[in-house]
Amino acid sequence: MNLLSNADLSFWQRGNSFINPANNIYTSDRFSVVKSGAMNVNVQRSTNVPTFAESGYVFPYSMQIDVVSATSGAGDYWGINQFVEGYDIAKAAIFGKKLYVSFWARGATAAGTLAVALGNLGGEWVFRSVEIIGDGVWRKYKIEMPETMALSGNWNVDNGRGLFVRFVLFAGTDYQASEPTAWQAAPIKFWPTGGSTLLDPAQSLLLTGMQVSLESDAEFALKNLTFDQELVHCQRYYEKSYDLGIAPGTVSGNGRRVYIIQSATAGQNHTTFAVSKRAVPTVSVYSPSTGAINNFRDENTPADRSAGSNNPGVSSVGVSLL
Repeated sequence: MNLLSNADLSFWQRGNSFINPANNIYTSDRFSVVKSGAMNVNVQRSTNVPTFAESGYVFPYSMQIDVVSATSGAGDYWGINQFVEGYDIAKAAIFGKKLYVSFWARGATAAGTLAVALGNLGGEWVFRSVEIIGDGVWRKYKIEMPETMALSGNWNVDNGRGLFVRFVLFAGTDYQASEPTAWQAAPIKFWPTGGSTLLDPAQSLLLTGMQVSLESDAEFALKNLTFDQELVHCQRYYEKSYDLGIAPGTVSGNGRRVYIIQSATAGQNHTTFAVSKRAVPTVSVYSPSTGAINNFRDENTPADRSAGSNNPGVSSVGVSLL
């Protein structure tokens, strides 16, 4: 079982290209940027992937990471992160067991150290690193992690963040340490002392097929068996009414919701989510005619008017048409 969702990067509901995304901004579904410092790094979807002959899997996309400029301060770092929900690590019963991490990487021009860090809610952590070769060849990298900590109050086993999995391209001295032989207590470290940064300007790195498993020689697999099941799992954390390939805020009528209201001045309606959410979500409304956020399109005028959400829950939300 792969603990990571959207591990073959099929889904990019928020868009396909992200210019210098800030800390905690999600790119491909379930993967967010973790960042501290003034480095300028772009993330985009790429069709450059390992071949079926190389990998035994038909990868749809990879994540292309392009470095425009970099910083190397003591408190600086940059990486890609996924939080695994507590319910999922409880179901997998990872406690006191070894986890095995694998991924495919292509250093188009990038060569240097890539660290993979694991951690829990209580600040316990461990990391391992590999050296990426910058020769434009796809390679599969495998890492054996030390046994996880025993089940304790430091592990979240409900709908919160159970395990973080972080792929780190650089971290400054505040976050560096020798690779530990066992999980450690806080403060968190996630980069090897003396590692060679992958954040040099004009570097380009491609990643796909990320996997965290209890099996040492597991072939790559999705968390769920089918495309639809994997999408449903992603929609537990984020969904939109736009078509799958259309980014929110795009001028498009595809997937729009149509409400008929009796008043010329205001109205209320209700939308049920396709999938019950992990937690009460933040909801945004867009005009299909202009892409303006917190607006709906009054087709009688025609013009944009203010819109908002109210009484959100994990399964539905009210929509206010003002």
